[in-house]
Amino acid sequence: MPGKRTLLGPLALLLAACSGGTDAPTLTAAQTSFNQTAASAATLQANIKAMPPLTVMPNSGSANFAGYAGLTYTNAAAQRTELLSLANLSANFGTSKVTGSLATFVGGTVTDPKTNSIANPLPYIGNLTLANGTIGPGNALTANVSGTLTTIGQKVVVNSTVKGGFVGNPLQGVEADTAQAASASLPGTTVTVNGVAQQSPTLFIVGRKQ
Repeated sequence: MPGKRTLLGPLALLLAACSGGTDAPTLTAAQTSFNQTAASAATLQANIKAMPPLTVMPNSGSANFAGYAGLTYTNAAAQRTELLSLANLSANFGTSKVTGSLATFVGGTVTDPKTNSIANPLPYIGNLTLANGTIGPGNALTANVSGTLTTIGQKVVVNSTVKGGFVGNPLQGVEADTAQAASASLPGTTVTVNGVAQQSPTLFIVGRKQ
């Protein structure tokens, strides 16, 4: 697992921009949810990034992790969509397996590329599931992530592979993303919207031990 862990591309700017929150009285429920999720995700991401990789892996027992995930993709018109969700993962160190789900997605099309802001975020129904999650070698983990999300006029189908690892000594967190999977020549990520393939899809997951 690379020692440096960073947010994926434009989503990093979005989280940073949202982390200060807003006092605007006209926020919709989805906007409030998106801003709150972005702020919390930015804080957790920074904390996980600062932790060293776990050096001594448990060989028995299990651990649960709660955190956030971020999904981005771009359509043929170069319009970028960015979504955030809650993430829950479970690691079984005795069997070297990882399972989990990403749910309560909210987000939408970036309306101001300069600030990476989304004027009208929407909730997305559905979840993404982690399957074939494996631990090792060392503190590494890999998993397939797939599922379907729906919102007004859109059906989003995701198939992805993420790679990452466990952090903290003792164990405190976990992180994984598509960039590390690509570096390891693992299967790529595909996203379709209403059957149309999207460009440059990315996915990250970050969680703190519960």
